[in-house]
Amino acid sequence: MMRSISRRASMVAALALSLVSGAAAAQPYSIDTRPFHEREVVLDGVPREWEAAPWISGGRRQAHRHGGLPAHPQPVPVYPPLRGMQVRHDADAVYLRIQLAQEAALQSLPGTLVLVMDADGDPASGWRAHGVDGVDAAVEFSPVWQEGMHAGIGVRTRSAGEDTTRLVPAYAAGVITAPSHASEFFEMRIARGGAVPFGARMTARLLSLDSAGAVVDSLRAFTMDLADPAPRPVTRGEGPADPLARRAAAEFRMVSWNVGRETMFERPEAFGAALRALNPDLLVLDEVAGGHSAREVEALLNRMVPGGQPWRAAYGTSGGTQRGVIATRGAAPVVAAPFADILPYPDSVLDLLPADAPPQARQAMERRRAEGVPALGAVVQVAGQPLLVVTMDLESGGTPGSARDRLRRMEALAIREAVVAAMRAGGVDGLVMAGDLNLVGSPEPLELLTRELDVDDRRLWVAQPLRLDDVSSATWENPEEPFAPSRLDYVLYSQASVGWVGGFVFRSGDLSPEWQARHGVTDDTSRVTDHLPVVTDLRWGAGR
Repeated sequence: MMRSISRRASMVAALALSLVSGAAAAQPYSIDTRPFHEREVVLDGVPREWEAAPWISGGRRQAHRHGGLPAHPQPVPVYPPLRGMQVRHDADAVYLRIQLAQEAALQSLPGTLVLVMDADGDPASGWRAHGVDGVDAAVEFSPVWQEGMHAGIGVRTRSAGEDTTRLVPAYAAGVITAPSHASEFFEMRIARGGAVPFGARMTARLLSLDSAGAVVDSLRAFTMDLADPAPRPVTRGEGPADPLARRAAAEFRMVSWNVGRETMFERPEAFGAALRALNPDLLVLDEVAGGHSAREVEALLNRMVPGGQPWRAAYGTSGGTQRGVIATRGAAPVVAAPFADILPYPDSVLDLLPADAPPQARQAMERRRAEGVPALGAVVQVAGQPLLVVTMDLESGGTPGSARDRLRRMEALAIREAVVAAMRAGGVDGLVMAGDLNLVGSPEPLELLTRELDVDDRRLWVAQPLRLDDVSSATWENPEEPFAPSRLDYVLYSQASVGWVGGFVFRSGDLSPEWQARHGVTDDTSRVTDHLPVVTDLRWGAGR
């Protein structure tokens, strides 16, 4: 396991320092020696800070709920039975950890998981729902929206004097969840001061509903005191130490980013501002538009991020409109076989189409098979040693076991086989993989891309960067979508030869105004696409 790294500056010493030019030399991380249950909740998939939180259980279960995740091509509906829930809170938000009895993807359920809340502690206000009086808000996982879409997360509220409720998307309501893929446990954060009117006391209940709205399972209603919440420490993005500074031990910095096809070419000013602030040695891009060339990308990078040695780039041939780009300063990346050609899908990809699929659907799948898997691998000389770098953009959308979910698995398998071939060819000292895995169904693609792929046949390690607001590891957000901010972008690296020494998910709005001015960025600099850049500081040597 990687050693625990604190996500925030010291609460006392940090506030005593002033924002001066010498602050950039300060270490942006420090070891947190507090017991896990005393640490603030962070939505990062590591639930150790929940170990002392009260456990809420006890409920009802109906006999008609369905079985587990599908092991065959046809997906089986999952109405998740509930094991229990834990609740914590601080001055910023209320947090919940939900434990299911089997894996499910909460944002693509066949029914709805609903948390009804009398958030202000007044049973005379609001409405009555599922045995709870005074309901002010209900968080709904996989609700049905007015447009007929059945997915995502929404918060149902009702204004005073109104008889009807309205559904607010998760982003607008300040709701974040983790993980994005199917799991048995989930963490959730509901911001204070937003759509949910939290008061000094809350009564709530969690229920699992089927597609007709009937209760499949439920936990008992509980009441929790929310008065006198503890403040959260100063975040990395607002502290006195430069939040974008590298650790002293870092030998090179990699920035990986889903650039949204043509967006990088259409908005080079915003991209350039972010990249100049992050100052990478190695740039790994996915979902780059087709129809360009390595020379065109190099010219663009040299305009956006001038200075030092010129940028040299490898531009992928596989992936159609979702190419990969790997760029470094100085020596040009050498595209590795078999990534130099179209990375083919297996012939069985056509079996994902139903027998009655229209001709245009079959034509689209044939075109995709001809364009190849969106991935690129290249060997780069970084800090004096050869490193195999792989970027990818897996299929998006789909429920666990669906055609899209199985297509993601096929793509992961194809990339895995290509990586194995490139590693067997020799000439590299380590491996780093980065990109948009789109894990919204099964987590299996991540397992396929980590298992026994290191230079010594061990697992690759998964980097765990957080955003600079110290709240979550979310790399994707879109206020126009019904889905909650989620972690879709990952960095995997050799534990045998590469050490992770720090990193973060960069959203320029997580920086204080002072640090935004210092680094020449604005609130929305990093939000030119709905994916955020992931910064990874690395060194050569045994990983941790």
